[in-house]
Amino acid sequence: MNPRGSYSGGSTPGSIIAQEWFCKRHRNVLISFDKGCKYTNSAERPSLGFFYNTSRHKVTHRFSIFDITDDEGATKYKNKFLPPWRRELLETSLRPGEQRTWLLIGKIRRLDEPQDLAYFGKRRAQSFVYSTVGSELTYSEKTTSPDEFIDDVIFRCVVSGTEKLREDDLELIMWALIVDKGGEYLERQRSYEDDGKRLRLDMLMKNSKGEYVVVELKLDEAEKDALDKQLRPYMRKVMAEHGLAKLRGVIVARRVSAELEEELSKTSTDIHFAPYGFTFRSGCIEKALFH
Repeated sequence: MNPRGSYSGGSTPGSIIAQEWFCKRHRNVLISFDKGCKYTNSAERPSLGFFYNTSRHKVTHRFSIFDITDDEGATKYKNKFLPPWRRELLETSLRPGEQRTWLLIGKIRRLDEPQDLAYFGKRRAQSFVYSTVGSELTYSEKTTSPDEFIDDVIFRCVVSGTEKLREDDLELIMWALIVDKGGEYLERQRSYEDDGKRLRLDMLMKNSKGEYVVVELKLDEAEKDALDKQLRPYMRKVMAEHGLAKLRGVIVARRVSAELEEELSKTSTDIHFAPYGFTFRSGCIEKALFH
């Protein structure tokens, strides 16, 4: 889930679906690649691009290109069209000899038939192709919402004979929620040492108010150890690294033990327990059966 990671159809904030959701809310999204582009100041700039799905090794989506510019030009779009996971990149100065190009894109649509790179007759620029070839390819107007994405994750676990709900799935659901609500996903599953013990931070994010939030995930019941041996050490580590006087901590689980519930009632308001659960939507079924 590296904010500067490669594009894929999966769970990274650099993923195709994250760009799709951002576009759905803001109309356009600003993306980048670490090369110069001869079309930056040209009237002949291409108007069509394609995403290369690095997990499927196919070109799976198309998008419209509305502008191609450099760092200076990208600043005029940052307040409206720069996703939270890409802000740090725009603020990072280029070293001598480095180049970076920004594309303002929109209308991200899934191709009806995924294509090999050879179809376009050129190499990809990082994880996409900008091209005059491919305008004839058919595509779907339908886009997936975060709610539908989460529903698909749950359904996959329910119907599978072998694949049960795992913490990775819960993390994927949390990621979709964070991206949908305009949060910034900072880190996941980072290992570090605390007093000689090896610990692993589940999730670190910023909410839409800019507040840092450390998240500890538990598939079932959260015990007191989740607070004493995991969340509190994580919070101390993050506060020291980022120079924070305080931050928020959240334990997400299906249930909370009586011991942890009692401890949380005594602790500061900066640490919360948040239960999760799944519901069966039956409104349409009830209408078909009884009305």
